[in-house]
Order: sequence, then structure tokens, then C-alpha cells
Amino acid sequence: IARYSCEGEASPICTRVDPAVAFDWSDGMPDDRLPPGPFSVQWQGQVLVDREGNYRFSLAGLGKGRVWID
Repeated sequence: IARYSCEGEASPICTRVDPAVAFDWSDGMPDDRLPPGPFSVQWQGQVLVDREGNYRFSLAGLGKGRVWID
């Protein structure tokens, strides 16, 4: 589940399901419901793995970002 907000706003402007978290928005906005300008997004969900083992998660992008796995 993705929750998109304008920068500095406490509540999301729009919520949607992003089946994969891999985007290139270039100079556009991620959703037409967001006004132009800085935004934030929070993804929350589950990661399904098909076998035991060690996994590596990474994040690449512009701006600030964090990855939490619990």
C-alpha cells in the first residue's frame, strides 16, 4: 500500500496499491491527484520469499529515503 503526501502534510493525499516499487517519474508527479512540488511516499506491506536464505534490500533515488524491514 502506498500513501502519497505533499511535503509537510500529515495525512496522505492519495492511497493506492503499487504492485512493484520501481519507478522513474523523471520530472513528473507519481499521481495526478498530487499537486506539483515536493512529495513523500510511504510503502507498507509484506515481502514474500519462496525460500530461506539471506536477502539484501537497497534503495536508490533522489532526496531522502529509508528502508525498514521488521
